[in-house]
Amino acid sequence: MDQNMENRETDQHKLYLLRIKSLKELQKIDDRIYEKKKQLELEPRELQEKEAELAQQQQDIERYQDRVAHLREQEALLRKNMEEESERLRKSKDKLMDTQNEREYNAVTREIDTIEKMAQPREVERVTLLDEQRRIEAIIEDKEPDYLVLKKEVEEKRQSLAQKMAVLEKDLAGDEAERLEKCKDVPAPILERYEFIRGRLDHPVIVSLTEAVCPSCHIALPPQTFNELLRGIDIKNCPSCQRIIVWRDHYIADDPEAQAAVAREEQEAGRHATRKSSMGRSAALDKGDYKEEREDVAFVSSADDLDDELHHMGDIESTLDSMSTMADVSDLTDMTEMTGLDGLSDDTEENEPEK
Repeated sequence: MDQNMENRETDQHKLYLLRIKSLKELQKIDDRIYEKKKQLELEPRELQEKEAELAQQQQDIERYQDRVAHLREQEALLRKNMEEESERLRKSKDKLMDTQNEREYNAVTREIDTIEKMAQPREVERVTLLDEQRRIEAIIEDKEPDYLVLKKEVEEKRQSLAQKMAVLEKDLAGDEAERLEKCKDVPAPILERYEFIRGRLDHPVIVSLTEAVCPSCHIALPPQTFNELLRGIDIKNCPSCQRIIVWRDHYIADDPEAQAAVAREEQEAGRHATRKSSMGRSAALDKGDYKEEREDVAFVSSADDLDDELHHMGDIESTLDSMSTMADVSDLTDMTEMTGLDGLSDDTEENEPEK
């Protein structure tokens, strides 16, 4: 009966590993799809950022150019007014030569003074306008090289992005077709659960555990769920985030390279003893000897816990040894009478003097 149960659990565990393998292969394709979709989303965003930067630089240059054009118009209008006033001044000076009396002379003189007083601030204003115009033209001259470099970069990125997007979309279509074929290898109920999680949570769907904590949501698993996970019979979900959870030994069971890499990492980290203990418990659970193991497997999950437990056991043994050393025969006789152990078999009574 026990042998049949052990064989049945062994078969269930093998079937479980096959289902996990098919889910892993499906997720590998989903990994590629996820990365390509991310690139299809990020690549245009980078181009949009460059285009926005280019548009901002172009807007700045155009604003400076508008300012220069306005200054030129002001300077041209001011120059025209100054030319008109210069012509008036020339005519007034000619008129001064033709005056007939002192009254006319004084009037023309006052007119000349007024024109000359108006010409002086206009000349200062014209110089100011020209200085401001040269300053802004220098700013435009400094900005134009960076603008032209960025413009060329944006144009090249547009062309390369179009080619890259075409390749990504083609590869993505191939991955989608391959995914449809892989979905046929997964039982319908399990695939339905997988798709449900994939449609509602961020990538990935399947996560491997090295302790009784989900690596995605960082929530501790209930002890019963963790013990059932170690058995590797049924596919389990994280009670918190609902992702499919797999014990690491089962996750890499079909990947010798991954197993070797894990062993190297654990040896370098000084956790080789913990690894052996974990594999021993997993083996015991796989064989069906999990009635006693599952009671403590959730509690001794690290090297520190194991050391503490061994230290505690050592203290108990030391205490017992000291008690046995301190006790004498009379004490043992009294204890035997008190505990009722004097009713043991004759063999025990015969052997007692020899001890």
